[in-house]
Amino acid sequence: MILGIYGAGGTGMAICDYIIRSEELRNRYDKLIFVDDILKKKEVNGLEVFSLEEAKKIFKRNEVKFVIGLGDPAERENAYNKISKEGFEFDICIHPNTQVAPTALIGEGTCIADNCFIDNNVVIGKNVMIYPQTFIGHNVQIKDHSFISLRSFVGGHSVIEKKVYYGPCAVCKDQIHIGEGAIIGLNATLYKDVPAYYTAIGNPAKIIPRGDTNKVFN
Repeated sequence: MILGIYGAGGTGMAICDYIIRSEELRNRYDKLIFVDDILKKKEVNGLEVFSLEEAKKIFKRNEVKFVIGLGDPAERENAYNKISKEGFEFDICIHPNTQVAPTALIGEGTCIADNCFIDNNVVIGKNVMIYPQTFIGHNVQIKDHSFISLRSFVGGHSVIEKKVYYGPCAVCKDQIHIGEGAIIGLNATLYKDVPAYYTAIGNPAKIIPRGDTNKVFN
């Protein structure tokens, strides 16, 4: 099987790196490729780069599975829908150094990097990215297209709705609800819920309106 990483920028290269560093993951795939509709290069870090249009013409639908290598949740959703529309399927990519409880459920297209801990009865939706050294507490729900950054902690029974960006080293206590499209800032500490399309910054976190844009990175 060929693994197509959609997006040859920072997140895509991070996914590529943790696959290459893991012999177990590396041996799952016959080949790794990047698919990127913006980058004009034909090679990044030794991997071939194709546009999605080129990939459609070159590879059979059952020959390639995809993961999304984009850091912005809105862009992750758009890319997921675009690739799905073309009839391609998605893989689940979990680093072997990560511990996942047997009762956890993980959706297609989700990538979980090294040295994470996914506790009992966690439900992770489709196309979620979880960066290294993250702890997801028991009975947590993380919904589609969300991005969980490096060294984060999510307390038990919390709910992270769709398209949330959860920043590096962010922490939330148990039973917190984070609304769709929210942004949780670097080192933020949550003691109360965050409404949809709001931003939380600081310790204790201050909740402020996110603004008109649907994107994290402008």
